[in-house]
Amino acid sequence: MKPSERIETVQVEVTTACNLGCTFCPHMSLYRDRTERHVGFDEFREVFDRSFPQWHVTIFSGFSETLLNHDVFKMIEYEKARGNSAILATNGLLLDSERAQQIADLDVDGVTVTLDTMVPSRYAELRGVDALPVVLRNLGSLQEAIRSKGASTEVIINYVLMRSTAGCIRDVLDLMGREGIGSLFLIKLMQGSQSPGPFHKSEGMSWDEHEAMDYEAIRAHADRLGITVHRSSRASLHDPGCSLPSSAIYLTSSWDAFVCPFHVNNVEYRLGNLKESTIEEVRSSEQFKRLGAVFEAGSHLPECRDCACLFELI
Repeated sequence: MKPSERIETVQVEVTTACNLGCTFCPHMSLYRDRTERHVGFDEFREVFDRSFPQWHVTIFSGFSETLLNHDVFKMIEYEKARGNSAILATNGLLLDSERAQQIADLDVDGVTVTLDTMVPSRYAELRGVDALPVVLRNLGSLQEAIRSKGASTEVIINYVLMRSTAGCIRDVLDLMGREGIGSLFLIKLMQGSQSPGPFHKSEGMSWDEHEAMDYEAIRAHADRLGITVHRSSRASLHDPGCSLPSSAIYLTSSWDAFVCPFHVNNVEYRLGNLKESTIEEVRSSEQFKRLGAVFEAGSHLPECRDCACLFELI
């Protein structure tokens, strides 16, 4: 992939805390040895003023629950006031009517909500909390706030595809149709760099299984509801390839810069720290150039072999 002249997408982890216990999430393995931390607004402003003065997209997301940071809306407001785009990721549990109104008032560019089953008992098994009715109610509140305000916020559903949830896609599409949500991303359950545990062995689809699903039927149903559907694509890892770290970067709550969130426990892929350096100093480092050259050559890192974070429209 041709290198970009600057960072255009910044994904920032504004908290390490989470209110769910998802059986498939890397949260525990990534954060086990890290002190719980919430990014404060002043430090956020300091880092972003110094390193990201030009237009960019800020994605407030990590393997945690973004809405647990009470300053996150101040950060979004600040980014929007500077003319930047802001996307908020959440599991939906805290997305009550008050927060939904804040999102609409700020005209947040995008909100991604994770939802991969319409069966309450299965949701509880996967997420560790019996909260599906709350999440569904919150989705309705969010859409109502957006409509009432006339905001342009796009709501996106992220659906983690597993063997036990693959049959729920139509039900989730029907919900989206009722609520007026227009975009669904089907994300293959990733094994990551660790050896697969019992859960991933039983629930994880191979790429062949993933690609053999009846996407024609899914697309036909989605088209009737006016919904666009993307799916994880292994081909996209090679063509067009990954944009990391050339035009996009991941920042932890302690401001360490990494190629992507799945690598935060690997110091080999740490690019620098934006409390200590500017993004231009990071981009000029030998470490950044070394890793960037891998992707620019159309290749990828060994740990990326099961990456499911690149997508294609079905």
